[in-house]
Amino acid sequence: MQLWTTKSNPINKIVLKCPSVNICELINCYICTELLANPECWPIYAAIIGGILIAIIFTCLFKLCLLLNKIFITIAELVWCIKTTLRILKILLKLIIKIPYLIMRKIIEARLKNKEQQKNNAKNDIELAEIKIEKQREFKPFIPFRKKFGARGTTINKIVVILAIIHLANGASQFASFSANEEDCTKLENNQTKCHVSHETILTLTPSHRIAQLLIRGSNKLPMGIVDITIDDIVVECQKSSEYFSRSHEIKTYSSKRCPKQGSCTGNTCANTKLDSKIPELNAVNDLPGNTFCIDSCSFLMCGCGFPTTSCIFYRLHAVERSKKIYEFFNCPAWQYAIELAIKRTDNKGTTQIDKIMLYNGILTETSGLKLAINAITKAPTPILATRFLTDGNKVMIADHLNSKLYCATQGEAESFNGCQLDADACKCSVTDPTVTCQCKNGRLDKQFLENPARVLPIISQALRSKTRKTAYTPRYRMLPSNCKYLWKIIS
Repeated sequence: MQLWTTKSNPINKIVLKCPSVNICELINCYICTELLANPECWPIYAAIIGGILIAIIFTCLFKLCLLLNKIFITIAELVWCIKTTLRILKILLKLIIKIPYLIMRKIIEARLKNKEQQKNNAKNDIELAEIKIEKQREFKPFIPFRKKFGARGTTINKIVVILAIIHLANGASQFASFSANEEDCTKLENNQTKCHVSHETILTLTPSHRIAQLLIRGSNKLPMGIVDITIDDIVVECQKSSEYFSRSHEIKTYSSKRCPKQGSCTGNTCANTKLDSKIPELNAVNDLPGNTFCIDSCSFLMCGCGFPTTSCIFYRLHAVERSKKIYEFFNCPAWQYAIELAIKRTDNKGTTQIDKIMLYNGILTETSGLKLAINAITKAPTPILATRFLTDGNKVMIADHLNSKLYCATQGEAESFNGCQLDADACKCSVTDPTVTCQCKNGRLDKQFLENPARVLPIISQALRSKTRKTAYTPRYRMLPSNCKYLWKIIS
């Protein structure tokens, strides 16, 4: 290299010489970035080192993915355990609150029933005493004809009235009753007073008597009519809680045998195979819901292998859909009780009006001038209400005997099918070299409704009649009224 300067005289000449150097001689390492950056020096060695580094990187990434998968599965199981624990605590809390309440109600009802019985006995004694006195008056000697005839007429009238009252009481049910009156008066500008009279009656009907008959009186104490209240049915509606979704399926087996040192049968691959392992030999079914397994098998010459070490049988139990319908398993942690009533009103002119109403527990309902509310229902034990159910969106069946081995957490996972999980205990398998033979649980949910018609709603039994609502496919039972005791309030 030559440089000239003309700043001053004379002209100076500068010469710089750079001797050539071999770059490969400057690399003094065996595993370093300089060696990988200059593969032309030792191409074979650089390729081997690069391949090893790439394999290490991919192995680390694979292990990281497996670790993240385990973490996510552990978190999901922890969330499920927490939800199950909270559900159990909720049920226990309800039982702890409800049992003392039911005991107190039984005690109060027993006392009220005894008092009412004493009151009825006293009333009957008074009526019998009046009849006895009238009979004694009727047979007194030396009574003038007119007085005697008048006394006899009075006795006959009283007997007729008493018989009418006895007939009325026998025609309706025996029940405990408590009444109260309330007057709300307002003074108007013209010095007139406007009053609203409210009459409140609390009835307790026993299981064997379902009809109550009330006499309605006006503010002047004169009869205005009779109200007959008849209990037709007791309806209990399920408050649905979903457990999981599923699909109608069959469980198939896909297997592949590998001799030692062939394919995936190297090292501890068989021993380290997990349920979610993706084995290349099983690529045809790796995307279907299922579980992967590996079993050691025979090898060497008698089994068609060249090495004497154990061979590997990789197999995957996978679910194959058999219907597009989505099935849901659910239970009913709570039931809403309601009573179907027939209310017959007869006024003092003989006009009759019959109304049919549905009365829900704790909700005030008004019909034809009457306000009715159920204060409490004492229910008989009904084990069928604690069962679980299965629905396909159109039908509902009792499924306490049934469990699907294909779990889908949401309806969306059930629609895609590939997002569901197959139970690891769905099949029992044995080795039949070079494959495996498995006995699997039946997953054809579409056939359950045909094979168990006695469990499909509606169901009619001695104590219950079941059906489903049209708006939502959840169970709705009609109980025989003799299974319950009712305490309600009537305001007229």
